[in-house]
Amino acid sequence: MATYTVDPLSRRLVQTYSGLYAYQHVAVSHTGDLVETTFASFTIPGGTLGANGTLKINALVTCNSNANSKTVRVYFGGQQIGILTMTTLGGLVFERRLVNKNSESAQVIYAAQLSTSFGNTSATYSEYTVDTTQDQTLTITGQLAVGTDNITCRSVDVEVLR
Repeated sequence: MATYTVDPLSRRLVQTYSGLYAYQHVAVSHTGDLVETTFASFTIPGGTLGANGTLKINALVTCNSNANSKTVRVYFGGQQIGILTMTTLGGLVFERRLVNKNSESAQVIYAAQLSTSFGNTSATYSEYTVDTTQDQTLTITGQLAVGTDNITCRSVDVEVLR
């Protein structure tokens, strides 16, 4: 939902978002080669997150279950902010939260490199420097290690929390 607030520094009226920002509920599948393939891509307008906003990304991904790797990646502003490799899973819900940390050009994300989407891990957080005052592209991709396998992104939700 778009709302408007007054920026305390510039005293200008700015549009803000909170809640579901974008979604794609059409299944996109990949099989037949080893090329990294785009499942979904969204433009996040500059200023949407503000200095302390969160971008919450959820994707429902399914694949055939075997010992071969099937990889999902998330990119924001050209930087890889998440990677998840599946083998013997038939699918999962992949969630990542990118948080602006009191700056529109400094972000943190917890455990960008995981073997599962939720749960405990020894991995730490990762930091990024994407200028969110400018329009940025959020992209979710899939890649196979063996071309006869398959991976399908069935649903993506992108939320802005402010």
